[in-house]
Amino acid sequence: MDEKLEILLIEDDPEACRDFTEQILDTEDMLLIGVTNNAYKAVDLIKDHLPDAVILDLELHLGAGNGLYVLQELQTLTLPKTPYILITTNNSSTTTYELARKLGADFIMSKHQEGYSNKGVLDCLRITRPVILNAHRRSSE
Repeated sequence: MDEKLEILLIEDDPEACRDFTEQILDTEDMLLIGVTNNAYKAVDLIKDHLPDAVILDLELHLGAGNGLYVLQELQTLTLPKTPYILITTNNSSTTTYELARKLGADFIMSKHQEGYSNKGVLDCLRITRPVILNAHRRSSE
C-alpha cells in the first residue's frame, strides 16, 4: 500500500465536514488527521501534526477566524515540511485570491464554479498526491 496523504480539514459547514470525512474514510490513499472550524486551533493542529495537505475554507462564519489568518500565521512558522494548501471559498474577489496566493495558497477552488463538489476537491488532491508526497520526502532528506 502506498503512503497515505494526511489531510487537515478547516471548514465551518457541518454538512461539508461530514461529507469530506465520509469520503476520505472510504479511500485507501488519504487519511483525515483532524477537522476544525477554528483558524486559531488550525494553526496549532498544523504545527502539531504536520499534515501533507490542508483543505482550507477561507470563510469560517460558523467557526472562528478565517483562512487568511491561517495562511498569514503559516508564513511566520519554520516547519519541517510545508503543507499543500487547497483553498475552498465562496469569495470571488480577485484581490482576495491574489492575497491568498501571496500568502502561500497552492490552489483555489471557488464553491461557485461549475461542477464544484467536495469529491472534486478530493480528486484534485488525489491528482497532486504523488507530487506532494515526493516534495515532502525531498524536504526531509
